[in-house]
Amino acid sequence: MPYIITLAVMAALLLGVNAEAQTRKRQALQYLGETTGVPVADDGRSPYRLPASALPHDSATLLSQLLEKQPKGTKVWQHAIFLHNGEPGYLAVVWNMYDAETPPYGRQLQIYRLVRNSDKLEPVLVVEKHEEHVSIVEPSGSDPYGEGAGLLFVDFGSGGTGFQGYSQHIFRLDAVLTEITPREYGRPILADELEPGHFTVIASDDRWGNYFAGCGQCGPLIPVVLRRENGRYVEACSAHPGYYDVRIAWRLEKIANREERHSVEEFLSNRTELMLNYIQSGRLVEARRHFDEMASGSATLLQERSEKWDAARRAEGARYRERMLGRIVSDFEPVLAAAEASSRPCRLRAYTGAGSNAGRQDRINRTRPQ
Repeated sequence: MPYIITLAVMAALLLGVNAEAQTRKRQALQYLGETTGVPVADDGRSPYRLPASALPHDSATLLSQLLEKQPKGTKVWQHAIFLHNGEPGYLAVVWNMYDAETPPYGRQLQIYRLVRNSDKLEPVLVVEKHEEHVSIVEPSGSDPYGEGAGLLFVDFGSGGTGFQGYSQHIFRLDAVLTEITPREYGRPILADELEPGHFTVIASDDRWGNYFAGCGQCGPLIPVVLRRENGRYVEACSAHPGYYDVRIAWRLEKIANREERHSVEEFLSNRTELMLNYIQSGRLVEARRHFDEMASGSATLLQERSEKWDAARRAEGARYRERMLGRIVSDFEPVLAAAEASSRPCRLRAYTGAGSNAGRQDRINRTRPQ
């Protein structure tokens, strides 16, 4: 019997480890083109967010009064009351205005500072933001950094195909509301606990977005892992190698399984994104190796395919190959060199250039009548 119990315990532990590993994998493979925060749950576990069962008796009346001030047809999409000094201090409301009779349409976030005046709560509007999609997400109402105030996390999305329209905003609900969104590192898209006890914000470095293709959601988009330290966000990519390991392994698998069918742009895009993830996680030897392989491999790929073309097309293919490879070397060699000379936790941030979209003009020129 003890032997059977031991096996059962081991199986349970393995299942737990596997479930946690799958959660980490989902986090690491999150698509960086959009935000994917989890909507808040009314489970009463957030120390600074009141569950429905504990809302002040006059909160429903207050919400109804605020709704009356909105355009006709507006509905309440989400609302939450947050504590400050143990008392109701903030009301956050997301209005659904898709059926409103007058603009703005979409959704609107309003945050009110709540002031207790005699026997009723009075709202003072402190934030108003409108977007196509707005959602209050977890872990709103928590204090993951131990700074003594609850935080509010809100996803915003433009609804379009461009990744630039999607981001997450973070508000600190103290005596004075402060937005602490770390935009200086890229486009914040997700706040999560990558590892137990290590609460992070993932931003997306979009400087090379759409480099190889013109679609609004095309990369390379490279994650920047941030942690909060002494009241500010700092880089923490090298402290979470497992996060990048999963992304790199996924990209390597994609290259191995499909590379023979890839176009030259797909070949270069996959290899470049792989290289940039190696750089970001501090594995510069691998980054340099893949950079060199990318240049020689794409030349070989084009050469093999051009053997089936007529003379005119082969000549054009050779010019295109030289032009594309020349652009890649000139654009990404400085990025790799800056990372190799740096000791920053997020090595891509050592390159201070704005990035580029070198492929766009090439695409335009290739389709123009000559």
